[in-house]
Amino acid sequence: MFHGLIKKISNQWYESDNCKVKNIINYIISQNNLRDAQIEAIKLYMFFKIYCKNKSLSELFSEGYFLQNINLDELPISKKLYDFLINNVAARQLYEITITNENFKSLKEEIEENYDTLNYTKIFRNIFHNISYANYIYSLPMGAGKTFLMSAFIYIDLYFAINEPYNKAFAHNFIVLAPSGLKSSIIPSLKKIKDFDVTWIFPEPIASELRKQLKFEILDENKTKAKSNKVKNPNVAKVASYQPYDNMMGVIFLTNAEKVILNRVKIDENEQLRLDDEGDITSKVANELRENIGKIPNLAIFIDEVHHVADEDIKLNKVVGHWYNQGNINEVIGFSGTPYLDSPEIFKLSPKISIKNTEISNTIYYYPLTAGIDNFLKRPRIFASSDNNSINIIKEGLDKFFEFYKDVSYNGITSKLGIYCGLIANLEEKIYPFVADYVTKLGLNPDEIILKYHGGNKDYPLPKENKLEWESLNNPTSKKRIILLVDIGKEGWDCSSLTGVILSQKGDCPTKMVLQTACRCLRQVVKGNHETALIYLNKDNEKLLSNQLNKSQHATLQEFQEGTKVNDYIKRYNRMSYLGVPEIEYYKMNIRYTEEIKEKANIERDLKKILDSDLVKNNIIISEININGEVIDRNINDIIYGKKINYNEWLLDIVKESFGFLTFEVLKKYDKKLRKIYKMFTVDNDNLNTTYNLPLINKMIRTAFYDKRKMVSIKEEVPEKASILSITDIPPILCTDKNLQYPNDDIVNEILSIDKGESDSNIDFDKLSKEELLELVKNNPEVLMKNKKDNDVLELELKDKTFHYLPYVFTQSSFEKEVLQKILTLTKFKSNHLEIYYNGDRNTASFRIECYKTENRKIKKVGLYTPDFLILRRDEDNKIDKVLIVETKGKGYSKQQDFIDRRNYVEREFIKFNNKKFGYNKFDYLYIEDTLSEKEMLSKVNDKLTVFLKEEK
Repeated sequence: MFHGLIKKISNQWYESDNCKVKNIINYIISQNNLRDAQIEAIKLYMFFKIYCKNKSLSELFSEGYFLQNINLDELPISKKLYDFLINNVAARQLYEITITNENFKSLKEEIEENYDTLNYTKIFRNIFHNISYANYIYSLPMGAGKTFLMSAFIYIDLYFAINEPYNKAFAHNFIVLAPSGLKSSIIPSLKKIKDFDVTWIFPEPIASELRKQLKFEILDENKTKAKSNKVKNPNVAKVASYQPYDNMMGVIFLTNAEKVILNRVKIDENEQLRLDDEGDITSKVANELRENIGKIPNLAIFIDEVHHVADEDIKLNKVVGHWYNQGNINEVIGFSGTPYLDSPEIFKLSPKISIKNTEISNTIYYYPLTAGIDNFLKRPRIFASSDNNSINIIKEGLDKFFEFYKDVSYNGITSKLGIYCGLIANLEEKIYPFVADYVTKLGLNPDEIILKYHGGNKDYPLPKENKLEWESLNNPTSKKRIILLVDIGKEGWDCSSLTGVILSQKGDCPTKMVLQTACRCLRQVVKGNHETALIYLNKDNEKLLSNQLNKSQHATLQEFQEGTKVNDYIKRYNRMSYLGVPEIEYYKMNIRYTEEIKEKANIERDLKKILDSDLVKNNIIISEININGEVIDRNINDIIYGKKINYNEWLLDIVKESFGFLTFEVLKKYDKKLRKIYKMFTVDNDNLNTTYNLPLINKMIRTAFYDKRKMVSIKEEVPEKASILSITDIPPILCTDKNLQYPNDDIVNEILSIDKGESDSNIDFDKLSKEELLELVKNNPEVLMKNKKDNDVLELELKDKTFHYLPYVFTQSSFEKEVLQKILTLTKFKSNHLEIYYNGDRNTASFRIECYKTENRKIKKVGLYTPDFLILRRDEDNKIDKVLIVETKGKGYSKQQDFIDRRNYVEREFIKFNNKKFGYNKFDYLYIEDTLSEKEMLSKVNDKLTVFLKEEK
């Protein structure tokens, strides 16, 4: 519903200077262990934690966190509406949504006509079901690694919670809820949280410290015994063992959503939470486990396969709402395979307008199933049989499986085929005998390669060893190739070596779960491999699969088989060793602060001032009303008796308040003056006269002993060296628009091949003898044409004058790419031994200038300035002797004050004192704004290059 808008705003935040977690994401990318679906979810998780402060969605939208800042001046709206939207952020947020979101189009006219009658905050509360806490859903397909993603979220929370223990945005403890119907398959997979390698997201020693913090408790009892106490209820005992709860940190509880948390909850006619025959939820005796969990502080709740608790959603929200009201709930995070609802829900947005919504409104992240295909999922090969006979369809499926995958294994683990049989009797009496005969004819032993797995019944009990075989399927020791299933393995079954599925008749699996069942064989085994899987269906199941793909993924069968791309990470390659670009030598300004004595202490004079000062005496005013009702203020500041105070005790107080600067012996040297001051504020046998301000008197005495000082800033010009690349291993970068990459993949690959000497373009024909040239052309006649073609490609021609890494990705502005392309075409650039390098990526650039400005006669640091481009020239000793700093900016950004401050410093200070230090104009500055025409831009660059090249050493 809003996940597209949320992704857009979160990407803007991530690319901005306000995002302080890029180093964490860059580290995660560099480790190359998590999938793109997981990395993007982690970025979004930190966006909601840090930028959004873990607020509820209704709050965030009402407060305008997702404003796109659409230019209202360009909209055909009335002046009154314009003024209203400018001053009402919730209204503006909703109005922007009506412009960009098709679901809300009908509300646009309503706002334009009745903008001042609508309750915008209430509308957002309705959309998000009046939930007042952080309640977000992450929608990722099977195989995306939701359990590891959950682990990453937990460790990220724990990392920030340890560093900021009082920041309520970060959870200290965690509970993972699985739906009861899937306990046997999901809870064991959730135990994999223990096995998560923390070094995938944090380096050592942080990873080891975080791992030590976690403690795991699995609350796996089927149900709480009736009227039990904490001693008899092992689940409660596990939770209660952490009392007092206030000091809990890093505890993860894994349990079951309905049976353990919701089994007794009822909603009465007033939508209030009740417990069967046990009173109100707030009762201490109601449900021990629920009550104890509710006391755990800073608790984050993770719900796996959240669509399975949809029927219990109201109850769950009521329970969590109760916990939240106690001040203990941090957030609720749900994981689901789809953001789409089984049936539309209707929101009443105004008396006239209602909208139908087909998506779960609190889905903040959606990674489609089709985007996982050939990424972290096998590519499905789907076949639908026209035969109506189940056994014939199974035979066809077996034929295909052994044709495609007979000899396929994954790191020693054999590929496997799952055949779903519908009923135990059908499996035992029809399908197993047929499959056993089939494999026997292939020369295979049925007992060795076939596994039957089901719940068993009195006629066909399941041998105990079959469970062990089932749990060992994804192990090299398993010889099983064909798995016959009844009512098991539809969801939550993690067997990556499963390479095929057969659904030969309607009812082999629940009709609503054909998609989930078919996808069981799609888990990728080896990361990066292009693996395939077989899905063999009858016509009924093919139709169900198609309908479920359309409904839950908005995808067709063709898209399911071909896959789609959502997040494209562009790999980048370091060319610094090939180009040998030397470091840039420069001077940076360093501001050092020191103290100077402004005036030596004059103790006698300053102590005398205390005796003469009016400041040390308070005016105590009381108001009285005379018989005429007039208010008369009267000063009674003569004497007000206070506590007794001894002279020597007073001196010791002054010594203590000086924190070691003064001693009793030093004060005694001025005993005569100090006794006079003492007598001034005391009366009658050492009683304090509280009309005197004793703290001020003490302060003035201490101050009298200090030299008067002032802070002086000293400018230092410190020699520095900077490489144009700050890191050796450049992490891949997310870029959804390949047009922002430069150069394209083909040219990147060609340049890298030339660098390695693996390309024909690398041949130096001038160094070849006539005989060598004739032999080369004879064996490879196209080499001359290829070499001529490559010389005509600008990027190949100038590959040694730019691209210190490949490719450049201009995620901040396509204008930067345009500027680079134009500069490379200039004759003045190409003919003067100049080089140009992109420096605008803050994550890779190390040439950054620390900027200052003077404000109220004080020098103030305004931040780092990272130039977009550096045009360099090397001298005969291969040192950089000329540097042209090139800055590009869009019109709107050029007016931002922080940019103006930094630009002013670079132009007026940095370049000036550097050129003075070097004794010639080593540095210069070029500013290009996107308001210039192409002709104006080229002219400006040419003129600057003329001046830049004119000044020599």
